[in-house]
Amino acid sequence: MMRDRNDVASDDADFETVAGDPASYYADPQAIVADDSLSQAQKRRFLTEWAQDLIDRQASDNEGMAPAAGHAGHDDSALLRRVNDAIADVEIAGEREAGANGWRQWWRRLTSG
Repeated sequence: MMRDRNDVASDDADFETVAGDPASYYADPQAIVADDSLSQAQKRRFLTEWAQDLIDRQASDNEGMAPAAGHAGHDDSALLRRVNDAIADVEIAGEREAGANGWRQWWRRLTSG
């Protein structure tokens, strides 16, 4: 049930739907990182939601609740590591972008004065 990525970024209703369960719309956390139609904040939101879903599922497994159909705890741990790695990638990209923009603004102020 993968959605057209451009629809996700441009439609608030679609964005909220995907944010509710990003794993249903993206095959892998890196697919979110690679989705150029999303802003850094949107990528961070999707990945954070995905991580929280995995954490909640692991907590319920630890409390003795039956795991959801098709979900194995060890797979969730590996996937959570991949989601956290993707979050780190988004954060690093955001810092680079902010640094580049800050540098450009500083240079403009310096050269326009």
